[in-house]
Amino acid sequence: MGANVVLVGGSGNIGAAILTALLASPEFNTTILTRTSSTAAFPSSATLKVIKSDYSPSSLNIAFQGQDAIICALGLAGAGEQIKLIDAAVAAGVKRFIPAEYGVNTIHKTVLPLFSGAMDVKMNVLEHLKKQEGKGLSWTGIATGPFFDWGLYNNVYGLNINTHAAMLLDGGNRPLSVTTLAQTANAILAVLSKPAETANQYLYVHSFTVTQKQILGVIESEEGKKWEVQEVSSGELIRDGKALLSKGDFAGALKLLHVCFLGEGFGSDFTRDVKGGVANEVLGLPKEEMDEEVRKLVAGRVE
Repeated sequence: MGANVVLVGGSGNIGAAILTALLASPEFNTTILTRTSSTAAFPSSATLKVIKSDYSPSSLNIAFQGQDAIICALGLAGAGEQIKLIDAAVAAGVKRFIPAEYGVNTIHKTVLPLFSGAMDVKMNVLEHLKKQEGKGLSWTGIATGPFFDWGLYNNVYGLNINTHAAMLLDGGNRPLSVTTLAQTANAILAVLSKPAETANQYLYVHSFTVTQKQILGVIESEEGKKWEVQEVSSGELIRDGKALLSKGDFAGALKLLHVCFLGEGFGSDFTRDVKGGVANEVLGLPKEEMDEEVRKLVAGRVE
């Protein structure tokens, strides 16, 4: 595919990882699209250009001229802006759009209903992309499960590294697919390098598939001490999470994410729950090991 790529949302966790990978590759000339009001700083590079935009159609059209692909790394709060970006991409003749999917298995039938509308924007974006297929714009959705390294720091797995307390969901033995930030970036660049094989598809990737208890076991082994363990059920978290979310308290969303990633029936084990499994081999992704990633975290060296 062409070498001109726009990254939208380059200053967040996943955006920074994608930017690092783009700048390390000789295949891409990278443009960061950022809002006019943004104060984010980016590395100095001969292959990096920063464009500020007010997200108006005319501003986006100018930004996207001559570009081959757009990678979106916006968070959920800004996910709805992708509709504008997609329309501008079509108008400018962009060839590929990678939406801000990642995370949960959006297209699994049980996932979006769990959040009572709070995440419907993700499906709206995918549906809008499908409507553009006959207009010259192709797309690739990439589901990663939670970002493994970031998730360990932020209690996504019910494992609090600050308090050494574990919340095991339904026994803690349910496998889930997880992907490091670096591997997610690898997958995105691989998609751009294999346009024919990845066009108009929803792909699944992972670094490995693991259980809560397996992660906890490695952490305890590395630290040389046992954690405090609390057992909870999916039903409890769904009840509490929905109650909080109905009051506008987004702490409820974290509880529901725990269920979505760690519970049964939400398509979170990509090796078992999705047709065709992971696309790691097709994309040529490197292998990663859970034990090594946990050791880096415990040693304070997560990269």
